[in-house]
Amino acid sequence: MEEKNYYLERAGIYRDGAQNAIELAAAGNLYTATLIFTSIKKASASELKKNTTNKAYHELLLKISASVEDKQELLNELGNIRQSCRNFIATFNKG
Repeated sequence: MEEKNYYLERAGIYRDGAQNAIELAAAGNLYTATLIFTSIKKASASELKKNTTNKAYHELLLKISASVEDKQELLNELGNIRQSCRNFIATFNKG
């Protein structure tokens, strides 16, 4: 149960970070949005180095880490991260 809570909490943190970055980018603060995006990618890459026992969470981390750091695509990438996290949370809560 504790492990499940960890995965849900981490996915929620990534989702909230992506949402925050989307709002900042939409308000014209691309620098801070890019910093948040980079932080999300680094955190997910660090977690991938750990031995993650949950396949669905591992797939989520792979999707986040595969995001391209391109300022023109920043909003799309953040939207993809946010949606992937939402899907993970919804699916994980069912199981």
